[in-house]
Order: sequence, then C-alpha cells, then structure tokens
Amino acid sequence: MKVLFVIDTLYNAGAEKSLLEISKNFKEIVPVFVHIYSENALKNDFLKNKIKVHSLNLPGSWNLKLAQERLKKIYDLEQPDIIHATLFRSEIVTRRLKKYYPHIPLVNSFVSDSYSQEKFEEYNFLRKFKGRLIQLWDRNTVSKVDYFISNSETIKFSMCKALNIPPKKVKVIYRGRDVKKLSRFFDSEISNAIIDEYNLQGKTILINVGRLIKTKGQADIIEIMPHLLNSFPNIVLLVAGEGNRRRELEEMIQEKGLKDKVFLLGNRSDVPELLSLSDVFIFPTYLEGLPGALIEAMISNTVICTSNIPVNLECIDETSAVIFEVGNRKDMLEKISFAISNLPRLEERSEKAFKIASEKFNIELISQVYEDFYRTAIKTNIDQMKDK
Repeated sequence: MKVLFVIDTLYNAGAEKSLLEISKNFKEIVPVFVHIYSENALKNDFLKNKIKVHSLNLPGSWNLKLAQERLKKIYDLEQPDIIHATLFRSEIVTRRLKKYYPHIPLVNSFVSDSYSQEKFEEYNFLRKFKGRLIQLWDRNTVSKVDYFISNSETIKFSMCKALNIPPKKVKVIYRGRDVKKLSRFFDSEISNAIIDEYNLQGKTILINVGRLIKTKGQADIIEIMPHLLNSFPNIVLLVAGEGNRRRELEEMIQEKGLKDKVFLLGNRSDVPELLSLSDVFIFPTYLEGLPGALIEAMISNTVICTSNIPVNLECIDETSAVIFEVGNRKDMLEKISFAISNLPRLEERSEKAFKIASEKFNIELISQVYEDFYRTAIKTNIDQMKDK
C-alpha cells in the first residue's frame, strides 16, 4: 500500500516533524511525500529514512492552480492507494483534484484549533476578515474529503463545529513521540555545556518549551517570576523557543530586573537535555492542537505544572501533574510554588506521567494505528466502488 502525503512545506515544525516520525515507523505502508512550496528544512531527514520526496517548489504563497497541475502529474506517476493532505493550502489543492480521482480515498488533518475565538482575538480587523473567509472556503469544500484525522478529541470537537462536519468522519489519532529515544541517557557533554553557559550549577531550574507567541503564555510566567524569587531566590527560568513575542518578553525581563534569572534560549536542538536538567516544566498555554512539548516533558520525568485547557487534560491529570487555571496568574504562582516546595513528593506524579506517555503516545503504537486506519479506509473505499 502506498500513501501519498501532501503538505505545504517541509518546514521544521510540529505537523511536519510528526508526519516524519509516524511515516518512518511504518511496517507495511510505503510513504511518499509532496511539499508544495520551497521550504524544505526537513527534506534530508525524510531522505535519510528512505522516504521519497517530491518538491513542487511553487513561487509565492498561493498559486493553487499551478499546484493542482503539478500535483496531478505526481498522482499519475505514483498511483497512490490513499492521499493524506495536511495544512490548508495542501488540503484545498487535493480537494480540487478529487473529481479526477474519485476512486482514491482522500484524508485531511486537524492539527490545530484553526478557527477558535482565542486565536481570532489576536488578529486585527483585516486578518479576522480574511480568517473568516478562509473558514467559509474550508467549510464549503470539506464535502470532497472522505476522512479526517484529528490529533486530539478537543480539536475534533471544535473543528467539526467550525466546519459543520459529522463527527463520524473524524478519527482521533494522537501524535507520537519516540519514547525510547527521548528517555535515553542524555549527552553529558551537552548537559555540562548548558550548565556552564547559564551558570546553572546548584540552581532550581524551571523550563518552558514553546513558540514565543501570545497564546503560549510565557508572559504569565515572567510576570510572576519576581514573586517566585521572593520565596525561592535560587530559581532560574529557561525558555526554549522562538516567535514574534521575543522583543516584548525581552522588555519584560529587562523591566523586572530578571536578566540573570530568565533566559530566552531561542530554537534548540537539545530540548531533551534541557528537560533532563530541569526541575519543573511550566506550560501556561492558552491554546494547543496536541501539545508535543508537554508530551516530551512527560517522557523526561520532569515535574509538570500546566494550564487546565481541555487538550492538556487529554494528556495529564491531577495524578500526573500540578494543574492551574489557565490565565490565572495567582493560581499559577501558588501551584508553581507548591511544585518547587515539594519536588521529592511529586516524583510519583512524574512517574505516572511517563507511564501515560509510554502507553498513549509511543510512536511505534501510533504508527500502527495509522497503518490500520489507512488499510481500513482503502478497503472500505474499494467495497463502496464495487457497490456502485
């Protein structure tokens, strides 16, 4: 069986990395990837895993008609058994092509809460207007899609409502992580270099991993840091990630005199080592698809202190983490203080989080679920075509 994956780019981001991890663990299915636009940071990673990649290299950010023409040639060349498109532009192009290939099942992905009120609150008027037009475009073309895969129950519910999709058309399959790799013995040289660079020896280390955008909530942590330092002067906060809020966060750090206590690390390739060094993982996010950073923290056995948004609670609960009310800085301050004060007592929760991650988000099991899904979808489609 061959699955043709169509995606906007091979940018080094969540959806792209997730599909790489899933597809390289397939046992029976042959994955082939097509990326529409030129960004291809992950292309070599696909090729190293012997996964074939087609690059359409479209200019600009739309050009959907040209994308359709070029992608049709790939369809004819590869003759896939099923097509799986991820991200909006790729989904629209594959929907346009459906009329030429009605016999090939078409799958689209739900990887984030694209039309949530929280997301639209960040937009200016023009962007809100464009966002609602895209939602209407999305809703008016979803009938071309045979199946949807959502990375969480929360996103499934929200997107079905936003696009008026029957829930029975949506299969929830969580994103996976390589538990064996992420829970390995970490590179001591890398760890020691991090300790030396940021003078972390003997410190209680708090860590956040995520893009520097409003909905990730890093400003909430920085806001309460002076209060935490009054009680725990030995703490430092590491923030791994990059984004459009960096300057705002840098100004907050400067204004509050936290230059030697809060470090914005930018994008990092050593997140497992950073987690292994840290005492508390803080995740104040307001909005997620499926939180990969949270799952990696679960695998690392780090004490977790997280917001109570529904998608986070699909991963953890009060027996495996310390949970605070999203956006409530007072509650977050109290819960982080509790975590710092009770680190040895919270080891049992960390062990429970690791157990949940190992059973629920193990990449080998997730890949098997994907294979089973594709196999069933192909068989169902063949049976339906026979009936016609």
